[in-house]
Amino acid sequence: CANIHKRKWIHKGDYIMKDGPFKLAFEADIEGVIRQELITYKIENGLLKRIVVTREYHDSGDYIDNTASSPLATMH
Repeated sequence: CANIHKRKWIHKGDYIMKDGPFKLAFEADIEGVIRQELITYKIENGLLKRIVVTREYHDSGDYIDNTASSPLATMH
């Protein structure tokens, strides 16, 4: 599989996001926000996965992050 996305890495695991609506969503003010979700579909080891990362905000200013992964289909 060819690398479709050109990414800039500072060091392993850190991605510099380019300008655009996706970056703006991450940098937006969170006042009034109670929950955020990011859904990613990824092919890994021949399996199509749906990965959901959520952040739930509390009145105290604290938050809880969660990640859930679900297999969707085997890719041939």
